[in-house]
Amino acid sequence: MKRIGLFAGTFDPVHLGHIKLALEAVRKCNLDKVYFMPERQPSRKTTETDLKERVQRLKKATKDYRSLAVLEFPEEKFSVEATLPQLQTRFPNSELFLLLGSDVASQIPRWPKVEQLLASVNLIIALRGDDKKEGIEAKLHNLRVQPKITFIKSPHPNISSTQVRSIKTIT
Repeated sequence: MKRIGLFAGTFDPVHLGHIKLALEAVRKCNLDKVYFMPERQPSRKTTETDLKERVQRLKKATKDYRSLAVLEFPEEKFSVEATLPQLQTRFPNSELFLLLGSDVASQIPRWPKVEQLLASVNLIIALRGDDKKEGIEAKLHNLRVQPKITFIKSPHPNISSTQVRSIKTIT
């Protein structure tokens, strides 16, 4: 059975923190591959670089790593109803792992159809900044379906795409 990592996000822009986190997840969780899944219209963002450009940057950033790839979906926003069945069809008989930063993981209880998602995927949560495993577990404690979680330390916990964009703007 293959072990497939799924790393969804805006990746605007993709940066060293994203790549190192995916590679760390491959190593620590014995994943066969991590697929970067750029969102067309992210839920929490109002503006972003054109999807085509973000995908090109992701492909360039992952091309030297056999364990990393890019996977595109046609939906404007990822959803349990539309995206999860596509993933299960694309990766039959595979164990799926959703890779998240701790900043995103704290929002999980608010996600639509979260119980259905958590019954189908494992979580790999990268601790960022001052976030602690116990704090994330406490936020997820009241879910009806308890997720299978592996915590890893983010290799670059303080790098964000927002910071990278602001530096890019200055130069």
